[in-house]
Amino acid sequence: MESPTHALLEPFRAELPATVFGPPYSVPRYGANPNALRDSLRRALAAHRYMFKKIWFQLHWFIGITAGTLLMTIGVTGAILAFREEIMDVLSPGVMHVQVRQQATLTPQQLLDKLRAAEPARRVTTLTLTAEPGASARVVFAPPPGVRRGEARYADPYTGALLPPVTGAEFFEFIERFHRWLL
Repeated sequence: MESPTHALLEPFRAELPATVFGPPYSVPRYGANPNALRDSLRRALAAHRYMFKKIWFQLHWFIGITAGTLLMTIGVTGAILAFREEIMDVLSPGVMHVQVRQQATLTPQQLLDKLRAAEPARRVTTLTLTAEPGASARVVFAPPPGVRRGEARYADPYTGALLPPVTGAEFFEFIERFHRWLL
C-alpha cells in the first residue's frame, strides 16, 4: 500500500542529498517502526525548505546582480559627466579657451552685437561669460521649432567670432541621456 507521503516526496527523490537529509527516502512500512510516518513527514518538510532556499537564493542573486549592474552603470556615467568640461576642453583645444591677449575682452552687449552680425537668422538665448582669462564665452542659440534644445557654441571673448563646434558634445549628450533615463 502506497502512502500519501510517498506521492509527495517522489518528485524530490533525486534532488535530496543523502548527506543533508539522511538516507534516501523509502516508503515507510506501517507497523514496522512507529515513528516512520513522522520521519517521512519531516523529510518532506525538509525537502520543501531545501527547495525554498534554492529558489530564494536564485531570486536574490538575480535581483542583486541586476541592481549592482544598474548602480555601477549610473556611477560610471556620472563620473564621466563630472569631468565633461575638462574632457571637452582637452578634445577641443582652442575652442573653450583661447590664448590670452593684451587687449580687453568685449562687453556682453558688444559680444551680442558681433554675434547678431555673424548669425543674423539666429537668436541668442543665453550668453555665459567667466572672469577666467582666456575662457571663451558660451553662447546658446534658440532651438528651431520642434527641437528641445538650441545649439551651444563658444565665441572668442576678444573678437566675438564664433569658434568651431566642440568635439565630443554628441557623446556627452548620449552619456547624459543614458545616465538620467538609461535610454
